[in-house]
Amino acid sequence: LEMTGLPLENCKALLRDLTDRHYPWAVVMDNTINRYTPYDDFPHDDPRNYMKTVVRPIAIGDLTAIYKIMYARPQRREDEPPKYGLPHLEYIDHTYLIEPTDKSRGILRMLDLVGGKPEDAVVFGDGMNDLSMFRKPFFSIAMGNGRDELKAQADYVTGDNDKGGILEACKKFGWL
Repeated sequence: LEMTGLPLENCKALLRDLTDRHYPWAVVMDNTINRYTPYDDFPHDDPRNYMKTVVRPIAIGDLTAIYKIMYARPQRREDEPPKYGLPHLEYIDHTYLIEPTDKSRGILRMLDLVGGKPEDAVVFGDGMNDLSMFRKPFFSIAMGNGRDELKAQADYVTGDNDKGGILEACKKFGWL
């Protein structure tokens, strides 16, 4: 029904800073699995990465919506650019992931639209970007391949996401 992007001007400031520092970056500008980058050498070799990297020129000033940013993490912490008020999560391929991090707000909005009750919601997650949903009243299920911090907050830990973990949990709790 809706997607909420990141604060556009903050994102543009970060992208300009990253460009000046010669740190490769990519952006998600639409509701697809495509991330766009102007850098041929943007890191994208990790087999856990589900996104398709599309290399093409990007005019920062022309961007009208940004839903995610990924950029190569500097080797040294002291070389990191300012965060520009954006939520940074360490991600695969030695990159940072920036995306809206309060998924629980979206779940509550959806439940409100369909007349659902928060205490009936089940959330699944595997990364640090899922941590905001792992709270009551939701029932939280961490994927077996998930981050340890997430598993510690989960009500249940299932199998890996690519090995039928969601199906396993649904069968265990009688939802299927």
